[in-house]
Amino acid sequence: MLTNHTLHIIAVGKYKSQPLKEINEQYSRNIEKFCSIRWHFVKEGGKALPPEKKIIEEQKNISTIINQLSSPIVISLSEEFKPITSKQLATELQNWMTRSQKIVFVIGGAFGLSNHIKQNSYKTISLSPLTFNHLLVRVILTEQLYRCLSIIYNTSYHH
Repeated sequence: MLTNHTLHIIAVGKYKSQPLKEINEQYSRNIEKFCSIRWHFVKEGGKALPPEKKIIEEQKNISTIINQLSSPIVISLSEEFKPITSKQLATELQNWMTRSQKIVFVIGGAFGLSNHIKQNSYKTISLSPLTFNHLLVRVILTEQLYRCLSIIYNTSYHH
């Protein structure tokens, strides 16, 4: 590893697709060349609950994990915000890494993240103006983090 930073990714729900899980695990192994990556999976809100209640239930589980980490920089993902490029994200990631050893990315469930989580995050970003399934977002985020680290450490993945 090139650095002692840890990227934490908090995601709602379990994998429902083995191929997506395998792709994500491959990118996670690639990230480990640069720094540690830790996945935290939280339970989805109750199936019988309305969306607003699901989000609040998931918020409690997400907050519990964030509160267990000391001095993290929390980055929420939300489709409502202006997307950034890979190079912009690499610059942001490098800046966050100068401020903390722990950077936490939060991926909501099917109904997104609570306003509380977004408002208490250091920053909220969008990976695309398109809406993606929250399970697919895991793969997109992990690939982008690997790409960003490749940009930061000037390796050949991002040409």
